[in-house]
Amino acid sequence: MRVCSYKQMLTELAAGIGLKYSLLNETDEETLRSGMNSVIQYIWDYYPWPRLIDCYEETLDADYTFELVDEREDIIRIVDEDPRISASPTQLGFTVFGDTVTVQTSDYTTVWVIYRKPCVQFIGSDYAAGTSYVAGDIVAYVDEYYRCILASIGNAPTNVTYWQQLQIPFDWQQVIVRYTNAKFLAVDGQYDKSSAEEAKAVSLLDQVLDKVACQQKQFTQPSIITYQSN
Repeated sequence: MRVCSYKQMLTELAAGIGLKYSLLNETDEETLRSGMNSVIQYIWDYYPWPRLIDCYEETLDADYTFELVDEREDIIRIVDEDPRISASPTQLGFTVFGDTVTVQTSDYTTVWVIYRKPCVQFIGSDYAAGTSYVAGDIVAYVDEYYRCILASIGNAPTNVTYWQQLQIPFDWQQVIVRYTNAKFLAVDGQYDKSSAEEAKAVSLLDQVLDKVACQQKQFTQPSIITYQSN
């Protein structure tokens, strides 16, 4: 899958408003980053994109429960077989209470959990070599952003054992640029141009969805038989 890094996205956004990435000051970059993060969150929530969905095998406790992991907390469904190799796994009911998931079964000790990956947000402090980081922490390092995947101290974010660079699907690039530009135009009072830019963004997003639908053959939103309570 082709992807876009933070620097690539910021370069495109800057060009969209007539600026060069190399000339962005701190305020300009923060404004662009904030707009970009807002649009990414919207697109991420727009649909359960197949390429953002993953699964893993989970062993149930004696009472048919397991504990949520932050990176895997957005559960879509739970099934009895590996959906990557099984043509028709059986979907199991489940409930979520706090961090505990209870699977409605008495027939299985292991299940497959299908979940949506956490939304990419380019937010984080500059990396500090003497700081202790835990999984899920996000840092900025040499014009890019990285998420810690294994507890680390003194390991640079370019070390793939401990860090994962934050990236977004390349297909989204122009959608994000158009939406973000529309937001800035609206703030500037240029409402007609903002509406036109947003219309282009919607059209691009529909094109991406159509492309995914063709690739997936079937692109239906999964039913989620669960509730969550805190």
